[in-house]
Parts: sequence; C-alpha cells; structure tokens
Amino acid sequence: MRGVQELIDEFMRRRIILGPDHFVIGDGFGNPGPHTSLYVDPGRFYRDRELHHECVMRIVERMNGHRPAIIVAPDDQSLPTARLLGRETAGRFRIAKIPVFSLESDPIPAPAGDVLVHDDVITFGRQSTTAYRKLLAAGHRVVAFSSLFRRIEEETLLGLPILAAVERTLPTVPEEDCPFCADGIPVDSAHGKGAIFLAMRGEMRVS
Repeated sequence: MRGVQELIDEFMRRRIILGPDHFVIGDGFGNPGPHTSLYVDPGRFYRDRELHHECVMRIVERMNGHRPAIIVAPDDQSLPTARLLGRETAGRFRIAKIPVFSLESDPIPAPAGDVLVHDDVITFGRQSTTAYRKLLAAGHRVVAFSSLFRRIEEETLLGLPILAAVERTLPTVPEEDCPFCADGIPVDSAHGKGAIFLAMRGEMRVS
C-alpha cells in the first residue's frame, strides 16, 4: 500500500487536488465559506477507478474493530464511494450485504445496528455532524466516520474516529484575512463555491 505522500503526489498529478490558486470552499451548509489555495475535487476520484478503489481499500483496512451494519452518506455526491465501501467491507467481514443510504435522497432507515457515516471529503466535519445528529434522533448508533480525504487536523469527530484514506491539513482563511483577495487575485469560479461567492458580490451570474 502506498504511503500518504505518494498518494498526495498522485492526487496533484491527476488534479484531484487543484492549486495553488484562489478557491472558495463551502461552509458545510451549502454556502461560500473560507478561502484556500488548494482545493480537493471529489468528483475526480471517480475518474480513475483503480485509484478510487485503492482509497476505499485504505478505509477498509482501518476498520479494525468497527463492523458497520449500515453505511450512510450525508449527500448523493458521496454515495458512489459509500456503496463501494459497503461492498468491500461486506467482503472483508464475509457478510452478504451492508445496506447503504443517502440522507439527501433516501428516507432515514430503521435502526439495525452500528452505523458508519461516510463523507468523501471532510473539510470541517459540519456535514458529517449534521448527519450524525439526524441519525441519533432516529435512534441509530453511529460508531465512526469515514472519508476519502480528511483535510482537518483532528483525527476524531464528536469523539468518534475518522477513518480516512488520506489525511492532510490544508489551511483555510476567512475572506477578510485572505491574501489572495488582498492582492486582487481572481477567485476560481469553476470549483467549490467560487461562482456563488462572486454572484453574491455581484461579479457574476450563476445559472
């Protein structure tokens, strides 16, 4: 299995990690948030099936004592990885199937054992936290989180482990402290929340 730095280099080469440039990422609730020089594009993971599978297997290897009965994705974007993770985890534990759901498009399932919440990229953990609270309110027991890419320093969220394929802290700054804004460097409008950010400032339209 390749080391983290080897994978980071591969992500840069395949433009899964974009930059350095001027990006605006989300705040975890669909709104423009802080600014950063490096952007992780989760959609590009799926363009290389071999690399995507390698990252999923890194998560499976970190399961240790965790044996989820259900895997839940906070949104549909993370659902393809969650499904692959469900298949590979079921294979590891030699069970027939692990049901996989998306909180964006599926009703919350009935409690049926331990739950793993999977979010492709954990930036602040807010989306995963929201998913955790919804599941908790529905009577579920969440035992861990998983992610293809964890860009926060913390290894846990809400006291539970984050099983990440790759961990690398990518610094962010609020708009008022952004050196790119201060230097007049344009915001990338093709990725993250850049287009929405510019539209809110009246600098472009979002179709």
